[in-house]
Amino acid sequence: MGIEALSVMSLIKVGNDHRLLMHDQLRDLGREIVRQENYEEPWKRSRVWIHKEALHVLEKNKGTRKIKALRLNKSGLGRVYSNILFEKLPNLRFLEMNNFILSGDFEYVLSELRWLYWKNCPSNLVATNFHVKKLVILDLSRSKVTEHWEGWKLMDVASNLKVLNIANCRDLKTSPDLTAFQNLEILILGKCENLTKLHPSIGSISILISLDVRDCFRLKELPIGVGQLQELEELFMDRTWMEEIPVSKGSMKKLRTLSAQYCESLARTPSSLSHLASLSTLDFTGCRKLAELPDALGCLQKLQRLSLKECSSLRGIPNSIGKLECLTELDISYTGFTELPESIGDLSNLEVLQMARSHVTRLPSVIGMLGKLTTLDATNCNILAEVCSNIGELSSLKAL
Repeated sequence: MGIEALSVMSLIKVGNDHRLLMHDQLRDLGREIVRQENYEEPWKRSRVWIHKEALHVLEKNKGTRKIKALRLNKSGLGRVYSNILFEKLPNLRFLEMNNFILSGDFEYVLSELRWLYWKNCPSNLVATNFHVKKLVILDLSRSKVTEHWEGWKLMDVASNLKVLNIANCRDLKTSPDLTAFQNLEILILGKCENLTKLHPSIGSISILISLDVRDCFRLKELPIGVGQLQELEELFMDRTWMEEIPVSKGSMKKLRTLSAQYCESLARTPSSLSHLASLSTLDFTGCRKLAELPDALGCLQKLQRLSLKECSSLRGIPNSIGKLECLTELDISYTGFTELPESIGDLSNLEVLQMARSHVTRLPSVIGMLGKLTTLDATNCNILAEVCSNIGELSSLKAL
């Protein structure tokens, strides 16, 4: 309820990828509240977010039980910090570090940590006995970790982990064994340029909600177990070398977003795609080898957005598209389509039709039945020779 109230007041909003965005005034208010805890001595506040002050807390060993968040966002240049410097921070819940090396025994240190953001984490771990049982978010993005990183075994105690972000880890060739993380909900592997396969343990994470392997250029397939993830809601596989989509009958019934942009090896889609009963966004932008869509496409009753932009090998849409009653946006720009199916007139909720630089020769008369259409873009349709006379019936049209 609090989030909704702040959103109504335009103090926060939920942006792309569910990112929570905060108004500058709300941020400044929060920071001032924390400053009032002690204007003169930052180490006596609950949160220390200025790098210089946070570094002072560590290096001068001025940690206190009151500090819950410590942000060291500038590069530590590979300097080594021992467990002793963190012993005075027993209630630390959030820790951000950049190119810091930890050493010593951490068995009784950082036990309250919920969120660890360790940018440029070293490939060789010096610290031992990480006792982060309460860790919920582990962010090792832009780090040098590999599948053989010693820290994975230490992190096994984090049985409550919900988010694992290892994006931009260019030395990673295989994703880590996830067996210990049975409560994982979000796995981000985007831009791991040398990743060639996912560890099969991913299939055992029964409550995984979001899987992101975007820009993993060498990745050609996903483990069979991914197709059996019943709670999965988001699958991002853009700009990979995937040749097929791991969908099987009765699987991924809760999937809402399937994005396969610029998967240039993707040549076909399985008929089992029709079993994705909750799918609302299907994006095949730039899949140049995709030659056809299954007629079962019309079974996606909750589909709202369909993008076939730049699918240059695709020559048409199945007539069953008319059954997509919830479809609000259709993009067939830069395709070889020569005509639109007559059933398109049944898309009673369609609001946006993008067909720029397509090869469509005429707009069918059924276009006039699209009462909610607000945007019709046929820019640079050079062989478009006929526009239906009843286009004037598009009472909601704002852009033509």
